[in-house]
Amino acid sequence: MKLTHVLLLCFTWVSCTKDPDGSNEFMADYDMNGLIQSVRYKDAPDFSPTISVHEASGMIPCSYWDKGYWLINDSGDGPHLYLVNSTTGKVVKTLSLMGCQNVDWEDLACYVSPNAEMRLLVADIGDNNANRLNVKVYSFDEPHFSDFDTINSQWESFQPQELKTWTISYPDGPRDAEAFFVDPFSGQPFIVTKRTARAMVYSIPANPSVGGDTAYYLGSIPTQFITGADCALDDQGVRRILLRNYGQLFEWVWASASGIDEAFMHPPTILPYDPIEPQGESICYTLNNGFSVMSEKVDTVFPVIYQYSLK
Repeated sequence: MKLTHVLLLCFTWVSCTKDPDGSNEFMADYDMNGLIQSVRYKDAPDFSPTISVHEASGMIPCSYWDKGYWLINDSGDGPHLYLVNSTTGKVVKTLSLMGCQNVDWEDLACYVSPNAEMRLLVADIGDNNANRLNVKVYSFDEPHFSDFDTINSQWESFQPQELKTWTISYPDGPRDAEAFFVDPFSGQPFIVTKRTARAMVYSIPANPSVGGDTAYYLGSIPTQFITGADCALDDQGVRRILLRNYGQLFEWVWASASGIDEAFMHPPTILPYDPIEPQGESICYTLNNGFSVMSEKVDTVFPVIYQYSLK
């Protein structure tokens, strides 16, 4: 089994929300400066040519094309989903998503739904000034080559299939967040904050509610400035969680019988990261059990996709 976001034959729900009174909130306490280096991945990455998407804030691999990545830009761009060829660095297709708005898109996630459809989720959760009364998440079926024109036009307006929209508020006031991932077992999404003294972890329902949803505060981990995340199944069917900041990459193992609080209560391993990017915000697992990272363009430094493979 590859480290793609595949559906287990036994679709399992793992409850991750906490009591409303906060009695079960977790507070991880370990030294993030004394972590063990992972031996799972090669130290030196492969890398793509320069990518022509310059403000990429989220990335995931295309599930049906091993050279492809889906990318999004953050605030200042339209509601655009980019399909990029990692061997050339070129944008193959730009889809302007109808029914979606880009206030501050910050991350992309995916998982396989119970009806075996790959679902993409766009997290419009950025809030640098912590003044948004609510944020948005959009979910839809992954577009396929057969769904759009790949010959005559690089850009087109696109109606996402089975579009769902979450309107989310936080129980303790607005938060700036750039990291978002989905439990591949249950489809439940999670948000990790950026600018708080400790990275705060929230869950939202697996399906949106009419009238909006309030995120559940689950707990915190002893780091900050988290800019990207992903979660997927490894080749043994075990969940793994990636979080990143501007200078480090972290990985947690999430055992099948445990909640996410138990996963985060154990210290992560630190992943190889060389060269360090000028403004690294994107991270995702790849189809071959490795992981990829990407920076935004900074001055004259153009972004590339760095791909770290298993040893």
